[in-house]
Amino acid sequence: MNQQFQIDDIILAPGLSIKIRNTIQFKHGQDGFHLWEAGIVLTRYVYYNIMPSKQLFMDLGTGVGITGILVSKYTRVIMTDYNQDVLDNAWLNVKLNQSPCILMQLDWRNHNKISFQVDTIVGSDLVYSGAPLYDLYQTIVKLLKQNGIFYLIIPSSRMCTSEFIDIMNSEGLFEIRKELLEDEKYYQPCLLDREQSHTLYPGLKELKFYMYIFIKK
Repeated sequence: MNQQFQIDDIILAPGLSIKIRNTIQFKHGQDGFHLWEAGIVLTRYVYYNIMPSKQLFMDLGTGVGITGILVSKYTRVIMTDYNQDVLDNAWLNVKLNQSPCILMQLDWRNHNKISFQVDTIVGSDLVYSGAPLYDLYQTIVKLLKQNGIFYLIIPSSRMCTSEFIDIMNSEGLFEIRKELLEDEKYYQPCLLDREQSHTLYPGLKELKFYMYIFIKK
């Protein structure tokens, strides 16, 4: 890895921050080393709305690991990604925050090898052009317990979202809900220096996100 990394205190809510080692500039295919605005919004949503306890969570496509690290403050969590180098960086963030997380390599295309289930799955920016969407669907089906919930953050402008929703609807296995996140608490600057936050994380100012909630029947 040749990226230039930095460590920042990412502010999630008043009195709550997480140290994250990530890179601002990256090459194609190395986006898992970058902290994306969708991950910040997802982590804030979990904090304000889910408050997990006594459940087994999975942070799917964990990237830098910010959501899984937050969840670990409340309950057990497995942080997964298909890229081992990304997982290695997420592990450094786990150690920075002294979080009791489990990390596991997981490729959606190998969903037939999944042999365990979890109560709740969270993910951000998993749906994009070129992503193996049907494999993602099969992965969710295999991983989730009955009545389990999958929370997925997607930017409002993402063009392939409808394709993924059609796949999730295809076999009638999920109840699907959709919520536009408009409350400003999700979009507050994430750095103490507000101007720097707007520069490095412009999506918190310029984008809106949908939360899709998939409940397994």
